[in-house]
Amino acid sequence: AFHNFRGLCHGTRSGREQSWFQDLLGWGDGSVVGTEISDTATWAPNTIRWDFHAVKDEWISSFDFIFSNSLDHSFNPRLAVSQWMRCVSQGGVLILEHSSSATGAAANHWT
Repeated sequence: AFHNFRGLCHGTRSGREQSWFQDLLGWGDGSVVGTEISDTATWAPNTIRWDFHAVKDEWISSFDFIFSNSLDHSFNPRLAVSQWMRCVSQGGVLILEHSSSATGAAANHWT
């Protein structure tokens, strides 16, 4: 059976993550979507304006991977991760990127 691969990137700002994953994995355009809370979200390809603490019903158990390097921007990281895990399909993965420079001060430098 054919599997329609899907990915979700939270807090993507410019949409680079969606493009990077699509190119790396060889998936088609639109197979990786992103969320961004900023009112500029729709300027980036394959990005919707969305608070990553919330889940759309159609997202539940439907993504092969969820990626974020924005967990440090969450007002409630446990809630965010819990919500994201609801959207990971069976056999899927949650990928969290974090570095020692991902502090409030470092994050604000780029806003």
